[in-house]
Amino acid sequence: MAVLGLALGTPVALADDLVFGSFAEEEVARRFASGVGERLGLDTRVVVVDVGGILYSRVAAKFGSEREARAALVEAHAAGFVDAWYLPGEDVPAGRKGGDPGEAVATRREVSARPSKDWRLTFVVPGETPETIVVPRREAVVRMDGRLDEPFWAALPGYDNMVLVEPGTLANTRHETIARYFHSDAGLHIGVWNEQPPDTLRRRSSRSGQARGDAWGITLDTSGRGRYGHWFSVGLGDAVGDAPKGWDSATAELADGWSLEVFVPWSMLALPPAQDVRSMGIYVNRTVAYIGERWGWPARVVPARGAPKR
Repeated sequence: MAVLGLALGTPVALADDLVFGSFAEEEVARRFASGVGERLGLDTRVVVVDVGGILYSRVAAKFGSEREARAALVEAHAAGFVDAWYLPGEDVPAGRKGGDPGEAVATRREVSARPSKDWRLTFVVPGETPETIVVPRREAVVRMDGRLDEPFWAALPGYDNMVLVEPGTLANTRHETIARYFHSDAGLHIGVWNEQPPDTLRRRSSRSGQARGDAWGITLDTSGRGRYGHWFSVGLGDAVGDAPKGWDSATAELADGWSLEVFVPWSMLALPPAQDVRSMGIYVNRTVAYIGERWGWPARVVPARGAPKR
């Protein structure tokens, strides 16, 4: 997935926007904005932002609400603009991003993240054509409330390649699942937006309960060679799987689905020695309870429940 000049910084105050890319040259951004506008019928604009003293020209389109922006994002991805992302506005009161107007604000736990200077992290996704994902290094403070409303989340590349693995047809999924990653000296940070009609959301009954509910999980092979496996799973309602203690997560219900944040400290992982680059294997999955499906990436069929083992 190509990313056009994305960088961290303090974005200008926007309402609810889609961003289609950032460019070093303003004229290039204007030509791209014109093409996006004609293709999607949107009133696009170019916003110049200062990122660490460097000016970038950001191609964006403004919407009146998150729901409208999210709907346009689906259309943009379908039209081939796979690098488009949603940028939450800064004019929404703190703690009130998405969800119903009467929803209680989640308690916020802050996790400090400082940049690692020792190695570069990559995820290796197996398959016929192996894919390498470079996980950015960031200095940030994450409010562990399950909401991806800090500006830096929107500046990270998003990955949505899940297919239907249970039942194992490998068909395209019904809804989007966009995961974003960054790492720091402290550990690995993950943010995921799970698109889904709000009236179909299903919570797990307890933090340790295994009752079928909406959930997202990740498996990490920290050796990159199939030697180690670390499993982490979080369900809507903050129910967690059987992974060891020491990691943190939070979930939030939204007007267009649900989102989650996960923090996994390096101290709880088996980390073989690494020089400049540390490569890890990755597998992510999502359970969608209301249709009884499980999705995954990379494509790996899950045996049917009760099927004999071979």
